Amino acid sequence: MTDKTYKKYTLVIDQWFINGFNGVQAYKKIYPKYNNADKSFRIIHEIPRIKRYIKEKHDQAKKN
Repeated sequence: MTDKTYKKYTLVIDQWFINGFNGVQAYKKIYPKYNNADKSFRIIHEIPRIKRYIKEKHDQAKKN
């Protein structure tokens, strides 16, 4: 995964946290023209590097 792709995926995850954990809505916010948002979000959500990012976000939220 390139750094550019990683940054886009982290934006999707950030939107996911902001909107109350709606993966489809988060994906469409970053990729508005893409039609298969549910499947794509599930794929992103399972990438090990993204899983680590999600854990960091959860840990950060617990501290606040």
